[in-house]
Amino acid sequence: MLISFFIFSLIGILIPSLKIIGDCYYLFIIFILLLLFILAILLLKIEIKYKVVLILALFLIYKNTFIIVGNVFYSLIKLIYIDSVDDRKDNKTLIKLVKPIYRKYFNFITNFENLPSTPSIIVCNYCNDRVENLCCILLPIDLAIMMRDQVRNTMKFDKIVKWRIETKKNGSFKNTKDLIENHIKDGRYIFTYVTKHPKYKFNHISKVRSGVFYIAKELNIPITLLAIDYIDTNFGTIPYQNFRIKVGDTFYVQEPKNDVYKCKKFFKDTLTEFINTKYKF
Repeated sequence: MLISFFIFSLIGILIPSLKIIGDCYYLFIIFILLLLFILAILLLKIEIKYKVVLILALFLIYKNTFIIVGNVFYSLIKLIYIDSVDDRKDNKTLIKLVKPIYRKYFNFITNFENLPSTPSIIVCNYCNDRVENLCCILLPIDLAIMMRDQVRNTMKFDKIVKWRIETKKNGSFKNTKDLIENHIKDGRYIFTYVTKHPKYKFNHISKVRSGVFYIAKELNIPITLLAIDYIDTNFGTIPYQNFRIKVGDTFYVQEPKNDVYKCKKFFKDTLTEFINTKYKF
């Protein structure tokens, strides 16, 4: 039975790493299954010294995985269950928790100087994992983040970020437009993911949601393109690698359909560039 448990845990660690499945929680899955793997070692009928050696070896091999995902777990627990979002004036608490993770364990590359000086609607590719999703908060601007109501309910994002625009699955276009307009007037940028979760390939862009482009045109608010990188894993480990956030063009919407295509091409080209230069330092 223990041998089966070992095999199950090992397969669970390797599957997300090999991209056999598309899962926006793959780093969390690796972390949890590593803990199960350690439990399996503790249950083995071998001398304690061998257990210690095996567990230490596992920690050394998966050091970055434990630290990175463990810190994200800590950050989420602190923000959701300890610090109330209502007591915060802005997102600085979240930024303080997330920034060290990317600054220390990745070659973190940005071009934030290309962000517009006045508020715009920032449209981004949906990231491969929830850990990567947190990166948007590192933009050096005051953000209101758009999210679906089911995302709020399942991920408790309303407890993580200070400013958010909650849109229902079958919500009102006018209501969303009014909320965007109010945040823009208050000097906040709007951030929204406009693609679906990538499947099989990180640079696979099946569709770009067009609703926000129509809102931007009606309100005469510029759109800013943004692409967020992915975290590459090697058999469940997280090697030192480039991690990029790239700011693209800022423009006013003229023809929504054409601008949606422009956005899709930006995501495709930029994410392909990220893949091809992941380990080029």
